[in-house]
Amino acid sequence: MYAPATNLLTPDNLVFLAAAIQAGALLFRGQIKIRVLLLIGSMVYLLYYMTVAKEPLWEAIIATTAMSVANIFGLGALLLGNTVRLIPASQIPLYSMFGSVAPGEFRALMRHGQIRRLSENEVLTSIGEVPDSLYFVIEGDLEIQQGLGRFSSPGRHFIGEVSLMLGTPASATVTLKKGARIVEWRRERLIRAMGRHPKLKIAVESLLGRDMARKVAVGAGRIDAKYVNYDPTVACLF
Repeated sequence: MYAPATNLLTPDNLVFLAAAIQAGALLFRGQIKIRVLLLIGSMVYLLYYMTVAKEPLWEAIIATTAMSVANIFGLGALLLGNTVRLIPASQIPLYSMFGSVAPGEFRALMRHGQIRRLSENEVLTSIGEVPDSLYFVIEGDLEIQQGLGRFSSPGRHFIGEVSLMLGTPASATVTLKKGARIVEWRRERLIRAMGRHPKLKIAVESLLGRDMARKVAVGAGRIDAKYVNYDPTVACLF
């Protein structure tokens, strides 16, 4: 009754099954699916190496096991990079403000930053000078002086982002009032980290580009206030 199923698990069939599973993995784009299928294929290959001859093929078994272990470590890193649970509870509101940045990149970014509350008024950038830090204003009102103009702006914006990306001096003097909360990244340290970690560089550039787009739109008066924190990756889900 069970002979056909047993025949499917012969060594000759196992090698084709393993090859089919790993070939199928390459049809997917998601790294997690690819790695899981490659791992399953490797397990089938191990079964083949253990049964194809009178003695297990130890060299092939050791090599396949080593590749499987490396795959498991890589899969674990991917899963950890996509989980929000490893973000400290105190930083979850900030993560929500940042929008579509991946949890792993957010944690990497925050390792180089410091959250603090201002004990007095503080000048974040001065016109004509290259700022020492990049800032994100979590809460608090900004006072911005640019040329002969002076105006206020609510928080939830990056300050010093143009200088970080282009290396230019600040185009405005920005003062933040006592009691405001900010995240501060020291410029040189963040630039070195971005140079070492391409994914972090992409995440930072995406955050800053989106922030600058909002500023341009708000400054031109062409965007309603309700769209200031709009995230298309979230909006498309509804």
